[in-house]
Amino acid sequence: MKGLILKDLITLKSYGKSLLLIFALFLFLGLSSGSPLSGAMMVMPISIMAAYVTFSYDKLSNWDCYACTMPMKRSEIVIARYFVTIILSLLFFAASLLSYLFTAVIMQNFSEVYLLIPSYSVLFGLIMILISLILVLNYKFGPDKARIALILIFILPSIFTALITQSNVPMPVISESTIMLFCTIMPILGIVALLLSYLMAAKIYQHKEF
Repeated sequence: MKGLILKDLITLKSYGKSLLLIFALFLFLGLSSGSPLSGAMMVMPISIMAAYVTFSYDKLSNWDCYACTMPMKRSEIVIARYFVTIILSLLFFAASLLSYLFTAVIMQNFSEVYLLIPSYSVLFGLIMILISLILVLNYKFGPDKARIALILIFILPSIFTALITQSNVPMPVISESTIMLFCTIMPILGIVALLLSYLMAAKIYQHKEF
């Protein structure tokens, strides 16, 4: 399994320059927006794109056909991909925190420090849920069809937010205790979604023909 994890990490090494450029772009957006936290949190969704890239490279190299001939269970191939995704998510999580500290120091703006824990709790849970969905879709339909879902995941929330904003619909008043409960539950939901996603993906891959 160690070899499978290293294979994905080495594959992503060629994608590293693109990831650094995207990271720098989001860092710039954080500086220009005047909100270090919002810019830092933009970094986290990059892990979704990185998870998708591994499937694209596998398809180009016909990796799955070769992997299924090796003396290992198919479930091990799947769980290795999930481990890589978790590692990447944690790395981007750390990079996001560092970018916040960097922009906050430069701008001398620490007014959002009290939002760090609740914001990252919700974001972590949300990213895990989205990654869980992307991984299952890739195993089920392949990277080409899953690309459509990836685009929709990024576009639909923006459209929904814009529609709500333009419609001037009054937002319900949410108590502080409800918000804190939501912030506590989201990471748990993210982990549960990841586990369920793995079970589904392993079952799909087990019966898949290459």
